[in-house]
Amino acid sequence: MKFTGDVEEILCGAQILCGGANSGVEVSVQKIAEGFEVYSDGTKYSISYHTPPEFFRGLTILLDKIKKGEKDFCVSQKRHFDTCGVMVDVSRNAVLKVDTVKKLIVYMAKMGFNMMMLYTEDTYKMDKYPYFGYMRGAYTKEEIVEIVKYGEIFGIELVPCIQTLGHLEKTLRWKYADDIKDNDRVLLIDEEKTYELIEEMFKTSRECYHTDKIHIGMDEAQGVGLGNYLRKHGYTNQLELLTRHLNKVVSIAEKYGFKPMMWSDMFFRLTGNSDEYYEHDDSDAGVFNSISDIMPENISMVYWDYYSIEKSLYDLNIARHKKLKREILFAGGVWTWSGLSPNYDKAFITTNAGLTSCRENGITNVIATMWGDDGAECSIFEALLSLQLYGEYNYADEVTEEGLSQMFEICTGYTSEEFGIFNIDDFGDMCEPHDALISKQAFYNDVLMGLFDKNHSLLDLKTHYKDLLDKYEKAGAHGELAYLFEYQKQLLKVLYLKCDIGNRLYSAYAENAKEQMRQIADELIVIEQNINKLHGMLKDIWFKNNKPFGFEHLNYRMGGLCARIRFAAERINDYLNSKTDRIEELEEKRLWYSGEETPFVHVPFADKIMRT
Repeated sequence: MKFTGDVEEILCGAQILCGGANSGVEVSVQKIAEGFEVYSDGTKYSISYHTPPEFFRGLTILLDKIKKGEKDFCVSQKRHFDTCGVMVDVSRNAVLKVDTVKKLIVYMAKMGFNMMMLYTEDTYKMDKYPYFGYMRGAYTKEEIVEIVKYGEIFGIELVPCIQTLGHLEKTLRWKYADDIKDNDRVLLIDEEKTYELIEEMFKTSRECYHTDKIHIGMDEAQGVGLGNYLRKHGYTNQLELLTRHLNKVVSIAEKYGFKPMMWSDMFFRLTGNSDEYYEHDDSDAGVFNSISDIMPENISMVYWDYYSIEKSLYDLNIARHKKLKREILFAGGVWTWSGLSPNYDKAFITTNAGLTSCRENGITNVIATMWGDDGAECSIFEALLSLQLYGEYNYADEVTEEGLSQMFEICTGYTSEEFGIFNIDDFGDMCEPHDALISKQAFYNDVLMGLFDKNHSLLDLKTHYKDLLDKYEKAGAHGELAYLFEYQKQLLKVLYLKCDIGNRLYSAYAENAKEQMRQIADELIVIEQNINKLHGMLKDIWFKNNKPFGFEHLNYRMGGLCARIRFAAERINDYLNSKTDRIEELEEKRLWYSGEETPFVHVPFADKIMRT
């Protein structure tokens, strides 16, 4: 394409999206007061736009129209949010390669996003602290600068997202941090060395980022003031400590030209009757007037909610946040954490409720969070459909399934139905709505111990995974993300082979059905082979998209899983060959894991599943 007119700020990004130089089909470009419009009268093309992200969404639509041979059209949209951004967790094992971040930025540009955060607890290097991010794949300053500049090509603002109180266990484990930690994951407030560390955080961020915004974290700092602080200073009210620390941190941020934002949960946890963040009534509303008086003026509150499924709860909690009298941002979740694949059911029901509430309640800054809490086993690219949903709430007056599907195919080359292959924990009405993590439990469940077997026996897992495999065969794998579909197929094959083997082994042993046990021992060897194949595919995906650091945890998990499966086969064969007269693990009566008759068991972390 050849772009003419107001092209200075969009030309480089346009050439990247079009894959060529500024030549070919002519497109007239002009700036307007708001939104964007893509137009053709059959002889010429034009894009009118207000901001670069609107241009790139418009260009993506135009490219699709030309590809389909459409001649006469006019498409116009306006943003509902001032900021619609994506936060990517690069602190839970997976630190994305710079090129991977760039690929995500291109997808974001096509969808019309205008902000991106890299959630870095300790995964960025600081000159004065060599153990900060040590052996964690921490970004260098040069890498962050490269990402920042690439985002700017598409009008996507890169905002640092750090931690200045809690969630710092990965760096506080080192000897240098002995004097600055309250407990294993929370910094020691009122300690001079603590604020020296925090100042270096802001100094480093200032050297890397061009924005005046910064996210300072400060969430989930449970136990603040009750560890080393208590031993050193005695008891101090936790809310008083938090606000004193916040004021110091904000003053350092301002020194480096930043206007900070923070997760808001600690204010609610420390003022309520319990440690709860989300409330179902407004009985404590009066508390927040006094809180706003002691908070710094130059701070924005990020209300995060990845769990509520009813719009009324978002309405209520937004109203509670407004009582703090500070700018409010909303952070929802696309559910890339906890499971082996993204939980699209949970992501969609929470996003629909949350963003509808934001639009109705005047919240104009929203963030889609892509956490990787449990080792980042789920690729960020598997969750693109959820990001598209945020894009549609930003631009579409009415968000529909049809409109979402059309734009998703335009932006990614995939249909929403094809991406349904990643939604492996959709068990319909058989489980607690939208919260099932059964596939992860089935994958890591120990064959001999079978702690989840009784609960999972209430589901026909075999048919569930077979149906998904059949769905995959119809969809196939194509495009630049084909490798993710191939991995998903292998994962489903493992789940299909393994999901019921514990219950079958338990029954066969109880019935002394030795031929069935012999067959199961053979099946276990096949399962181990398939897990080893999956392990190799996961390694290839990891090293394609992430730095090597962090993969060791998945090595331990899959290696341990294979070792246990081999051991189970050995135990069975020892029994069948009279080398032992019992398999005691199979003589223990199976109990409900959760203590009740339900297939749903909320055990989110793989290491916990395996340890249990």
